[in-house]
Amino acid sequence: MIPGTPPRASTVQVPRQNPTSEEVLLRVQAAALTATDVQMCQGSLPGWGQSDAFVPGIFFTGKVLSLGKFVRGLRVGELVVGLRPPEAECSGGCYCETLCAHYSVLIPLEGLVETTKFQPTTILAHVPPMISALMCVAVQLRLQPTQALLLLAPRLEDAIFILQRLLISDSWCGPLYLVLLTGELRKEDLERHAVLKPLLSEGITQTFLDNTVCLSVEDHLEGRRGTTATVLQQLIAEVQDQTGGVGVDVILALDMDLGPEERAFDAAGDMDAACVALEPAPRQQSLLRSLIGVLALGGRLVTSSAKIEMSPEDAQHLWAKECSISFFNPHCMPLSMLRHGELLHAATEVCSRIASGELCVADSEVAQFYLFDQFQQALDVASHKLSGVRKYGSAGTSGAELVTLLL
Repeated sequence: MIPGTPPRASTVQVPRQNPTSEEVLLRVQAAALTATDVQMCQGSLPGWGQSDAFVPGIFFTGKVLSLGKFVRGLRVGELVVGLRPPEAECSGGCYCETLCAHYSVLIPLEGLVETTKFQPTTILAHVPPMISALMCVAVQLRLQPTQALLLLAPRLEDAIFILQRLLISDSWCGPLYLVLLTGELRKEDLERHAVLKPLLSEGITQTFLDNTVCLSVEDHLEGRRGTTATVLQQLIAEVQDQTGGVGVDVILALDMDLGPEERAFDAAGDMDAACVALEPAPRQQSLLRSLIGVLALGGRLVTSSAKIEMSPEDAQHLWAKECSISFFNPHCMPLSMLRHGELLHAATEVCSRIASGELCVADSEVAQFYLFDQFQQALDVASHKLSGVRKYGSAGTSGAELVTLLL
């Protein structure tokens, strides 16, 4: 990967490595192109992707070519899913034909493929977002049985795996207030979704979907005056009213810009702009202030936004309610050596639940590209999806949700 805007990729020839006593030599068959890979390629993650020899790639499937003398439990020719060692930032990526990996980061895949009849590329594409959903629900949300959750996301696809994880956890029954920025949203759409419908056809009598309120900014924009920001704040106020003024216990804001509002100036000239800047004007309530306002006493705001700015008034409001703000960064765990074991356990849990049918996958959500021929096209597709989230997460036309690269 060569640094640049847009990023430019090149292919190089490197000698094949020999596995050490605890390593496995693998022929990579497919690799996932995740949001973390895109951010590293764009240089958006500090300290990652800056080297000229940078090789992306975290999750991959491949076949075992040879084993180190101390490796047990694997055999030559076996199909595995693996994780790139997170400490090997410069040259340890999996976007290559062959690689050496420690045996501890490999999970046998053949039994899973035989059980589910899914292609390895389909399973591989679903593992990263399912891991993110697992960590978000188990570590960040920690919902009690009757707590109210307000979930904001640009589109349904950005929240669907979190809803899937909540659905297989029968300890929480809602209520759920789901607010999307784009796309029509009905409760029937959730029940018919490919990754949720199989979980509802097993005779389950009651789920949190029975206690879900669906709201879409795009739907309400058609009949109201105002911008996406103002309509979104109106919908948040409606949620506050539906709770009887009590508020919600937990808010999950995915890909929402919680920074301050940008003030528009008259472009007639520098002097006019300076005069406008000096004129007192009522400050429009920010999205962050609206979210803090809808929190119940002792509530929690969880966000994946990297842009957040809190005023002294916001901090005082949080203090008065004894509320808190925490960050959910889906890129942190795959890149952290300290959390490598946690990532491996999460991947094992996800694969086992896919094998048992608890986690459903959808072939239609996966787009496939050839790594050495179509990497730039695949990167553009994934980058376009990420860059479509602008102010307040308003999404443009997006590409495929899940991308795998074939070798």
